[in-house]
Amino acid sequence: MGCVYGTDSRMMLEQFASCRRLLIALGDETRQTIVAVLAGTGCDGGMRVGEITEKTHLSRPAVSHHIRILLDAEVIGLRRQGTMNFYHLKLGGAWGELVSLVNHIEELRKRCEYPVQAEAEKGRGRAGRASKTKQIAEVGQTEHSEKAKQAGRTGRAKATKRARQVEEASPSRNAKG
Repeated sequence: MGCVYGTDSRMMLEQFASCRRLLIALGDETRQTIVAVLAGTGCDGGMRVGEITEKTHLSRPAVSHHIRILLDAEVIGLRRQGTMNFYHLKLGGAWGELVSLVNHIEELRKRCEYPVQAEAEKGRGRAGRASKTKQIAEVGQTEHSEKAKQAGRTGRAKATKRARQVEEASPSRNAKG
């Protein structure tokens, strides 16, 4: 069982293209930190640059620079309230495209990786199990026949001994004989 790459690869390339800005924006550790800080606010309306600066221990200009990149990539959004700007995760758009890409990769992984591994293990397992089972059966038959012979000898010997004891102990036999 193999994988069909034609349609899947075209679709995946399109998904990567739609996620490229997001992936580039998230490729920087400082921006990852800002995203994590904003994720910590949940859905509570976001944070101002000064608050992000305090949480990340970055300079205000550095935070502003990285926020601009994250805004351009649609990773975060901006909500204005009077003269204040609140930044928050923008969980639709680019994030949705990333989720689609990851789901596509997961589908391929399930469809391609598991059957290939299962077949490989099955192939190794069959050959290994068949010879192992045959060996066990042969050993088992040998052991069984040896035990049966031994039990037979033991059983006959015990039966003969009991019969003699019964004969010797039986008063009627002794009187007749």
